[in-house]
Amino acid sequence: MKLKSLLVLISFLAAVEIAPESAAKAFLTGTNYPSGEYPSAAVVQDLNNDQIADIVSANSNAANLSVFLGKANGTFAAAINFSVGAGAVELASADFNGDGKADLAVTDGIKSVHVVLGNGDGTFGPPTNFTLHTATIGVEIADLNKDGKLDLEVANFGPDNNSQGEIAILLGNGNGTFATPVYFKLDHRAIRLTAVDLNGDGNLDLAVALQHFAHDVKSLAVLLGNGDGTFQSPVISVSGSATDVAAGDLNGDGKVDLALTVVFGSVVHVLPGNGDGTFQPAVDYPVGGYSGTVELSDLNHDGRLDIVVGGGHFNVLRGRGDGSFAPAVTYGIGNRFATIGDFNRDGAADIVAGGGFSAIGVAFGRGDGTFRAPLVYFPNAGLSSMASADFNGDGHADVAIGGSILLGDGTGALVPSTVYTTMTANWLRTGDFNEDQKPDILMATISFGGIFVFLGNGDGTFQAAKGPFLSGEDLWPEVNDFNNDGVLDVAATQTFQRTLSILIGKGDGTFQRATNYAAGDIPQSPASSDFNGDGKIDLAVSNTFESTVGVYLGNGDGTFQNPLTLTTSNPLYSAAADFNRDGRPDLVLGGDGLKVFLGVGDGTFQPPQTINAGYGPLSLSDVDGDGLLDVMVSDDFATLTVLRSKSDGTFRPAVSFPTGAQFVGHNLLTDLNGDDRPEAIAEDIADSVAVLRNTRQPRF
Repeated sequence: MKLKSLLVLISFLAAVEIAPESAAKAFLTGTNYPSGEYPSAAVVQDLNNDQIADIVSANSNAANLSVFLGKANGTFAAAINFSVGAGAVELASADFNGDGKADLAVTDGIKSVHVVLGNGDGTFGPPTNFTLHTATIGVEIADLNKDGKLDLEVANFGPDNNSQGEIAILLGNGNGTFATPVYFKLDHRAIRLTAVDLNGDGNLDLAVALQHFAHDVKSLAVLLGNGDGTFQSPVISVSGSATDVAAGDLNGDGKVDLALTVVFGSVVHVLPGNGDGTFQPAVDYPVGGYSGTVELSDLNHDGRLDIVVGGGHFNVLRGRGDGSFAPAVTYGIGNRFATIGDFNRDGAADIVAGGGFSAIGVAFGRGDGTFRAPLVYFPNAGLSSMASADFNGDGHADVAIGGSILLGDGTGALVPSTVYTTMTANWLRTGDFNEDQKPDILMATISFGGIFVFLGNGDGTFQAAKGPFLSGEDLWPEVNDFNNDGVLDVAATQTFQRTLSILIGKGDGTFQRATNYAAGDIPQSPASSDFNGDGKIDLAVSNTFESTVGVYLGNGDGTFQNPLTLTTSNPLYSAAADFNRDGRPDLVLGGDGLKVFLGVGDGTFQPPQTINAGYGPLSLSDVDGDGLLDVMVSDDFATLTVLRSKSDGTFRPAVSFPTGAQFVGHNLLTDLNGDDRPEAIAEDIADSVAVLRNTRQPRF
């Protein structure tokens, strides 16, 4: 086997969106805009009459609204936050008083709906509060009694100790005020609703999503309207617990159909309408992640309605025009909700969604039903560390995620393929451990407590696990040839045993008995390189509690000298590379800030430079194509940061980018489409991974 002098560190490779000096983005992501805490809904409206779409988000944890005024280029001004009452959960917008200025209706999740009249410049007057019986959630605006004045329809969730909900109807007076609420009782809690003529009699009816945390509760109520703002008794149907409902003609028969999202099961129900207010049995379509909101729109201008589902991520189901839909495509720009608008005035539908804990995320549409945002996948085995190689020999990079293999198709997309193990992994590494020229997988497991090897068959499948070769649930491995025999070996820290273990490879996928070295308190994240230039591989091991890094110089036979010591606060993540191009390996360490130690060439290092306040999982790659290794680091729950190298050991200012995840875990960088530009793959520890396509232009 040809010796690889330094294997690429695949631990925690950051998935990022990067802005080179040209301002062109390297990775395709949405754009986040800071908002109040935990935006739970948004409305798209022209608030200042400049013919440009603006956004208002309801921020449930902050109990306020954020107004984002749109610019002609599709970007938004910084949020203007204001409170309307005790909370802000859902909202709707229209001109309630006929002055040509957009107004808002906001529910607070408690017992009120608040009406705020717009000033026509993106600001609003004081709220008028309407107290209702129970917790208010969804709100809809429509003229229910045909008097030319807009009315409010509010979904009331019901008190905590009562499963009954109701709909509150507030008939509008046409001047921004509303009549005393009239209530229509439901047997189940109302969450969201839509007003539409379901039976073709010219009167608006209500379709109401019902929610209860049980499987056997009905999830849809239909209230046929009398045309005067009153309704007939509700008809309850469809088993489950719903989150939202949308209406439109999905099969082209001139009758209104419904799309209903549900709590239990990642699906959207499609209910063909009979034209009389009743519906045929639901057809279920799987979506990625949990399902939350639902909207209908013709995203690709083919005259057929498509479905957009917001929730854990946002999903697009392209309509075929006959009531059926193509499989969902999942995108990562945010969570909780997805609302449609055209923000850059190109005629293509764009999406705004929750963008982390305190932000909204915006993704632009291409007009063909696809969006400029990361693609999201759901491996069918437990998520954990990731690694990449061409596992099936087709010339395209594939990805191992936990116990699953996702095969690359050469276009940048991944296809779920094989579950090669049910073991839960801490870390994955790839390499040819039995010298058959086929990539294998080395796994440090949680569930089985040890290091195992899965030998690849070269077709994307793997043999049964070999091992364990080292026992423990706290193993952190590094792979290299430590004894210069051309066969891959393993170095692994055992955190709670306070040891560094060396396993010499036999060349058949197995290893000799481990040799152990004392490694300080909480040793983690071994990184390997030839730090002293003697042609022998050395190791650097972080000791988190001791705030030191032990540098173990290799003897070239698989043994190591007593460690040299570097001091740095709480080191955790590490990688080795030559950042200043002097031929001497350097170290980058995450801990209390991201620090770079430039190598002297004898196994010692210069004093560190702190290059970023971030401390999380990191990795190295030439992201922008300038021939220099850049550093990427997890910065917070949903954001990663890139620091571009200047080639002298210093770095350009950090630029942070959203990943579309709720919580970023393991990450990986690999070229999925064969253009020599690495894609970033980011794990959302909730349930998924996102692929961020690299769009940078090659440099010459």
